[in-house]
Amino acid sequence: MLELQIDVRHGQLGLDIKSNSFNLQQKSPELNLNVKQPAVILDVSQPALRIDQREQFAQLGYRDPQAMTRFYGQQGQRMLSRGINRRVQEGRLLADIHQPISIGELTASREQVSRKKQLTIEALPKTPPRIDFLIRPVGVNLAEGGVEGVLQYGRVRVDSRIGQVDVYLRQKPDVQVQFAGSAVDFAI
Repeated sequence: MLELQIDVRHGQLGLDIKSNSFNLQQKSPELNLNVKQPAVILDVSQPALRIDQREQFAQLGYRDPQAMTRFYGQQGQRMLSRGINRRVQEGRLLADIHQPISIGELTASREQVSRKKQLTIEALPKTPPRIDFLIRPVGVNLAEGGVEGVLQYGRVRVDSRIGQVDVYLRQKPDVQVQFAGSAVDFAI
């Protein structure tokens, strides 16, 4: 009897599958703004207030420095000439031997002259002070503002790969037949 031994190996297919890929790379747009602020510059000068009280001070006996200098200079000269005249008169009286006068009498006459004084007190001036306002205009300067923009556009980059299936033979099919036992059988 003839024995056959058959070994069968089935063939195997392999699949190399590359899937679809879809990749988005996005760069956002950029907007750079350079903002210059507007400005209002005000040139404000304070108003000047001038109060002229020279007339009131003159009524009270006060004067400006030049007038005071003149006034007291003239008053000093008058007092000096009066004092010199008085001393000259007193010297003449003492020198006159026909009218004898004593030093005590001269001193007594001097005291009577010095006791007679006049004092006038005024509390308010008779005229009001003169008040002047110097109002200056307000200067306005405008500095314009603005906006400058630089736009960098965004981009979208698409990387796509189409899927692919590659088929290959992973194992070849094979059939092996072998004879087992004697190759010939003579039995009929």
